[in-house]
Amino acid sequence: TIGWINIHNPNGGEIAIAGKTQSISWASSSSISNINLYYTKVANPANSDWIPIALNLAKGTTSYNWNNIPNIEINNVRIVAADASSNKKLFSFSNPFKIVKFKLD
Repeated sequence: TIGWINIHNPNGGEIAIAGKTQSISWASSSSISNINLYYTKVANPANSDWIPIALNLAKGTTSYNWNNIPNIEINNVRIVAADASSNKKLFSFSNPFKIVKFKLD
């Protein structure tokens, strides 16, 4: 059976602040084992453009707090949730959101 993964959060348009926490949540079919989370700075990324956030999150896990977001500015970052057992062949992208550097006023 071919499984599925849907990212619920972030769902696009959010502004994440570097060094802070971004909640990531998803749903997946029961055929999905462990989940790998990545982010990408490329609009239409190839697998090689995925940067790991968390790997091998246990089956049934549906959320993760991405702590200490990198200190970078990205206008169109996307989260990728992938089936850990599919070698990056079964995955889902979030809609684009921004990461901005933390600034003291």
